[in-house]
Amino acid sequence: MRRDPIYAALTSELQNALVNVDPYDVQVVSRGFVMWEAADQQPAIYISPETEEAKYQRGLPTKWVIKCSLWVYVRWVDSIEQGVTALAQLMDGIDATLSPVGVNAGPLGDNGYVNTLGGLVTYCALSGAGEVNGGFLNQNQAIARMPVEIMVA
Repeated sequence: MRRDPIYAALTSELQNALVNVDPYDVQVVSRGFVMWEAADQQPAIYISPETEEAKYQRGLPTKWVIKCSLWVYVRWVDSIEQGVTALAQLMDGIDATLSPVGVNAGPLGDNGYVNTLGGLVTYCALSGAGEVNGGFLNQNQAIARMPVEIMVA
């Protein structure tokens, strides 16, 4: 498994769909975790690797399951509603980009569609419980953590 091209493809896919695209207008999509206080340019998405699990079965190639989080930051000025709305729109954009019917999806028999990050992985999908803070941290910062699972065979 080569990790760098996988993370580069994920970063590129998010950048192409969300950076300077209405209504998202994401300013930064970057690898590595940055605390919201240090994220000067927002809206921003940071890709933070979390775990990797190898699954070996004798006679077959090792399968890797990579779990990472997308940290989504939206700073707003006018109202809590503005921040929550912008965060929800951005989360919808991420969902549409990474969903199995997204831009890089391809047919997978009777199982529907799968996002393969351009053929680099078996699948890449939002998977697991996320977290959302609608702007109560310092009265002008909305944050979400969206879990991503990537399988590499």
